[in-house]
Amino acid sequence: MMEDDQVDPDVCLNDIADRRFLADYTPTKTIRFSGSTRTPEEVEEAIHYRWALDSGIPRNRETVKRRFRWVSSEHDWRKLLGFEKAAKIKSDRLANLYNLGVELKAIVYEKLEAGVILHDAQLQEIALGLRDKHSLPDFRAGHSWITKFKKMARIVSRHITKMIIKKVALDRQKLEDDCKATVKVVRDFIASNPTI
Repeated sequence: MMEDDQVDPDVCLNDIADRRFLADYTPTKTIRFSGSTRTPEEVEEAIHYRWALDSGIPRNRETVKRRFRWVSSEHDWRKLLGFEKAAKIKSDRLANLYNLGVELKAIVYEKLEAGVILHDAQLQEIALGLRDKHSLPDFRAGHSWITKFKKMARIVSRHITKMIIKKVALDRQKLEDDCKATVKVVRDFIASNPTI
């Protein structure tokens, strides 16, 4: 069994003086570890715990794992060390895409309730406007992503069809009056020109 004061043998003592903790992140971002997501604050807490010994030598994987059970695999450990080395958390792309989808869904529902008709091109434009906010510079909001988003958000085109049908139904009386007037004009024209 390892003790809390055991150290990681792979750490160079010269690197400890240059080490900086995490910076430049927003609290809405999340990072995936072994199928669960963690906030940047939780990752930062694990890194601080790793370096919290008075000797300045970092704790090893097993010691950190006992307190932070989400650092369970070798991959999770290497990911944590990568964040520590880079001194910056890069959010998981899938989590950022999910957050972008949630925000886009709220915007779309707000616009639909206001009576705005949205097409795929407008959805793509709104999504591309949100990509910088969610740290997705390569995100293109292609046709397949828009289709999946509409399925996830339960947005269908039948709603637009219903709105058009309502508009036609409201104008039905005007349409009938216009038709009767046109028929009368044609009959009068035929009656006055029997050679036609």
